[in-house]
Amino acid sequence: MVAVLRARGFTVSDEVRRRIESCDDLETLEAWVPRAVTVARPEDLFG
Repeated sequence: MVAVLRARGFTVSDEVRRRIESCDDLETLEAWVPRAVTVARPEDLFG
């Protein structure tokens, strides 16, 4: 997820990185993947 956000040109904050890396729920992670491709900013991933 972090790699996708970075590839899109975003700077990923430590807070966003920690939230992504600490998630161990597969369903949540799978929901975040398509969002990572379309969000306007990394923080919107969780909304």
